Amino acid sequence: MKVCEYLVKTPIENIKRIGIALDDGKILDPNLVWRGDFEREGFLSCKEKADRIVPSNLKELLTFSDDPIDAICDSYGLYLFLQKVGMDQTFEGFSFIKEESDEIKIPVLEEIPWTTDVNKLEVEVGLALMACGEGTNLDDEKAREHFFALNLYQKFGDLTTYGKYWITADDFQDLKALKLDIFKNEKLLEAIVLNGYLQDLSESLSAHSKKDWIGPGDIFYLKSSQKIVETSPGDTLEVKVADIFNLKNKLGTPIVGKPWEI
Repeated sequence: MKVCEYLVKTPIENIKRIGIALDDGKILDPNLVWRGDFEREGFLSCKEKADRIVPSNLKELLTFSDDPIDAICDSYGLYLFLQKVGMDQTFEGFSFIKEESDEIKIPVLEEIPWTTDVNKLEVEVGLALMACGEGTNLDDEKAREHFFALNLYQKFGDLTTYGKYWITADDFQDLKALKLDIFKNEKLLEAIVLNGYLQDLSESLSAHSKKDWIGPGDIFYLKSSQKIVETSPGDTLEVKVADIFNLKNKLGTPIVGKPWEI
């Protein structure tokens, strides 16, 4: 299941909410789905009840849900049921489905800022793991229970970027290997096959938990490649796992001789 966060712009503030990315490019709000179902059944305090099952905020879901992946999957199943009974919004008119627009946006970094004295840039790429729940001193098996979702990442100096969508860890249970391709300006730079990547992430998460407390929403990295790439303004660097996810970044004009300002 593809999970994302999207921004709702209001006259007072921008509110970040959890979403399920659908295949047609639209976003399903799982919190509103539960709220609508409670309203349909005639309950009171429907918003509060929905917030207890799937909070509108991703960090809260990862903190308070016993199994956030199940909560996400159940929300999608409930949405399919509500579709069949002809319900697509709450009684107050909040639609379950959101489309990217001026009011509702998935945050995207349009250009990567970078610092250089020559036309070369150090780039690190690999898998990112988002953890759920809290814990310390976890063995490999317990660490696996803290997997929530995976994504691709690119690191440019001190700046780390991710793809739009995190894919829940259950989608990777039967995938023993991933083929990761790295492109510059659509030309393949490197192809890497990641074998045993889930075990590697388990060991990494376990090792971190023995040094420090693991918290909900913490992100851990499995580095796959790190190299110096010759670049020019406007170049694109892309990481892709075919049919699963990709991350494409465009380089802006370099800031020559200046320190990072993130």
